[in-house]
Amino acid sequence: SMLPGTAGSGDTSSKASAEAGLFEAPRFVLRLTGPNVTSVETISELPARSRLHQNFPNPFNPSTTVRYEVGTADAPDGVNVRLTVYDILGRRVVVLADRLHAPGAYAVQFDASQLSSGVYLYRLEAGNRVETRSMMLIK
Repeated sequence: SMLPGTAGSGDTSSKASAEAGLFEAPRFVLRLTGPNVTSVETISELPARSRLHQNFPNPFNPSTTVRYEVGTADAPDGVNVRLTVYDILGRRVVVLADRLHAPGAYAVQFDASQLSSGVYLYRLEAGNRVETRSMMLIK
């Protein structure tokens, strides 16, 4: 498993779908347990294009929500999505998502309670589409 602590989430339907590899949009909910990931869930109708939204709240302490969309035009049959957080020096802090996604809208809760104050970058890679934004942790 790419994310620490994903085994034993207690939700067998989510585990079965996650093991199948493809999320079922738009109503699938996957709850992950790990040091930096609280939950992942689809949140709306199917978007046409993949995109990364600004986190909210921003600045934040200690957690924030990162929303992103996987578009039907970019990935009608699903695409591997990676959502990664980096520190300002470009060092990877955590991978929030790294798996096949069906088209849909998703939200990841990022818990930065163990991190230092500062600017962090988060990057969405969905197929050949790459988008990066910044967020500020203030303690």
